[in-house]
Amino acid sequence: MRYLRIFQDMGDTFLDTIDGLDHTFDPSVTPTSMVRVLGSWIGLEYLDEELPDEVQRNLVREYSTLVAWRGTRYGLERLLSAITGEGVVVRDDATAYFVPQPASNEWEPAPAGMRSHVIVAVPEGGWASDDDLLRIVQRELPATVTFELRRGSRTLWPLSESRVA
Repeated sequence: MRYLRIFQDMGDTFLDTIDGLDHTFDPSVTPTSMVRVLGSWIGLEYLDEELPDEVQRNLVREYSTLVAWRGTRYGLERLLSAITGEGVVVRDDATAYFVPQPASNEWEPAPAGMRSHVIVAVPEGGWASDDDLLRIVQRELPATVTFELRRGSRTLWPLSESRVA
């Protein structure tokens, strides 16, 4: 009987693990250390372990819904709003894709090599430092897009001559 008890204990352990598996992948209830792992799986490597537990969970939950929107104005606005806790404005001229034709009042595909420019206005506040925000915006925008990043009344990017020196 004792011999069978060993197998019963092992089986119970496996069943408990399997029964709780769905909770392992839910950022709301998974252990905090697993929240950062889940974040890294979807591209959220910059999640700081010093952040409060609930902030980490909210960011992973929000970002997981935004993966399909990565590289878009909508995706960037939602992500930065989740990070700052306030509204963010992203203005996209969309010239990388279509340009207006004054004569016909229609939009046509942009010529090859034409670059889009985005202006990102982020309020002061939130957990992210200026360097964090710059790194996040650079990662989230398509490589061919140029951008300006403003935080409050300050311009973080492009660097002014006085900040470069």
